[in-house]
Amino acid sequence: MEKVKFSSLKGKVLGKIKFSDLDYSGRPTLVEFETDRGFLYQMFHDQECCEEVYLEDINGDVEDILYTPILQAEESSGGESVEDSYGNIGEWTFYRLATVKGYLVLRWFGFSETYSIDVDLYKL
Repeated sequence: MEKVKFSSLKGKVLGKIKFSDLDYSGRPTLVEFETDRGFLYQMFHDQECCEEVYLEDINGDVEDILYTPILQAEESSGGESVEDSYGNIGEWTFYRLATVKGYLVLRWFGFSETYSIDVDLYKL
């Protein structure tokens, strides 16, 4: 398994996207991208103690980014940080994929007191 940048999906043609590994609230914590050439990528956060990272929202239509070359694959963090009553800091990270047919935005959310809440992409 090799850690790669999210932008490495640019130019690829995705044939399948799967959302899985649901947390205790039923939210996905793993996204799998399979290319038309059979390469598999997994997007997830390696959980540590006292943190929570999950896919909070999917905006757009998955069908719009399948079987068409990815023209945009960008990551950005945004908005204000949120602090819960335990002092945990929560932040959103957005992952955008776009083709000529449309776009898909994956919004991940993470809470942690001390650990990184980054989501990583791995090529298998």
